[in-house]
Amino acid sequence: MKKKEVVVIEPTKIYNDEKKKYNVAAYARVSTGTIEQKESFDNQRLYYEEKIKSNPNYNFIGVFADDAISGTTDKRPDFQRMIKLAEQGCIDIIYTKSISRFSRNVADLHKYCEILKDNNVNLIFEENNIELLNSAGTLMLTILGAVAQMEVENTSAHINWNLQKKMKTGKLV
Repeated sequence: MKKKEVVVIEPTKIYNDEKKKYNVAAYARVSTGTIEQKESFDNQRLYYEEKIKSNPNYNFIGVFADDAISGTTDKRPDFQRMIKLAEQGCIDIIYTKSISRFSRNVADLHKYCEILKDNNVNLIFEENNIELLNSAGTLMLTILGAVAQMEVENTSAHINWNLQKKMKTGKLV
């Protein structure tokens, strides 16, 4: 029987055994300046800073945070700064507590999610257990985003109704 010769083929590309480090940021927001909201705001920032810094596969980019600014508008300075950095390729992952922290306006939610998707940035909504770059996440975002906007509209309608009622009865508003 003839002996077969073994040929060793060397790899043409050298692979790095080290895992890729992701540039990770977080977004926090509260809509009012009350003491309770200030405490929540501080807790959100601290939580995300510790979460990101404790992961050896993450580079901490920062916690972008807008204090006492409504989620119904996109005129939030830190939010806009974060989006710009994502568009420039400086951020791979963004954590946020919930859809309502990120946006309470369905049109803005879709606009900014599309920007992040186009730049391959994964947006993770922890409370809702949704990841932007997951196909099931897109459907859930649409549904829950609409719910978040409805909550704002309902709250506004209730407040207006109460104010009208007080004005009609002559109570101090």
